[in-house]
Amino acid sequence: MPTVIDPHPTPLVEAVEANLVEHVSFVQRQLEGMEVRAGDGLVLVDSGLESDTFNKILGARLEPSTADARIDEAVSRFQEARRPFTWWVGPCSRPLDIEDRLRRRGLSAIEQETGMTIELGSLPGTATPRGASIRRVTTEAELSAFSRLLAFLADPPDLAVIAFFDRARALLMQADCPMRLFLATVEGEPAAVSGLFVGGGVAGVHMVATAARFRRRGLGLALTWTALEHARRAWPALTIGALQASEQGRPVYERLGFEPCGQFVEYTPGACS
Repeated sequence: MPTVIDPHPTPLVEAVEANLVEHVSFVQRQLEGMEVRAGDGLVLVDSGLESDTFNKILGARLEPSTADARIDEAVSRFQEARRPFTWWVGPCSRPLDIEDRLRRRGLSAIEQETGMTIELGSLPGTATPRGASIRRVTTEAELSAFSRLLAFLADPPDLAVIAFFDRARALLMQADCPMRLFLATVEGEPAAVSGLFVGGGVAGVHMVATAARFRRRGLGLALTWTALEHARRAWPALTIGALQASEQGRPVYERLGFEPCGQFVEYTPGACS
């Protein structure tokens, strides 16, 4: 797998990566019993939950002379606690050989995604698929439906997802929260979700997911558009939308007008032992 590091990232790429870091750490910064350590060139996010969905190491800006020691320290934190985690490497990660250093410690790349951006002013219109309804999550029942859909997309189901959003309920229900969630239903049944996070100077779309029986209906596209249109109206000063796209999702986002701007790779050591 080729390196994702960009020796000379543009301000736009830096903003996309900053949005990812802020999104991943936002809830954990606010809640008791969860922790975010940000300093000395690294961001460590520990939810205390048994799910690598919410335990991350990212935002590395390490000096080559001290990088190995800092990597070992961060990895040991989760291994000693016996909690799974992943390490996100983006175009701005440093040192330039950080992927080699992670691989030497037994971490393997499990997913590569493409960073993509769009000018919000050029956002095209799109139609909600027939029979579907999309709205911002504003009630406990809607939040429960959102989290259960995400949890049961995993095999086996990741029940930590339900616990996480339940604990974050009061935070996410705040009207001015920079993290906003969207739920699509089809004939009243929860079918797909997306999330918006405003940070790093851009509107980031995250957590786009559709239940298996409702796929190939355009729900993911419609939910992405809904999140961006919400951002455009709620934050008129914002001009850029951003996301990280899987290989399967990239063509969907290209149809909306997104353009690639860099690569992101997620590394994992596998089960902690």
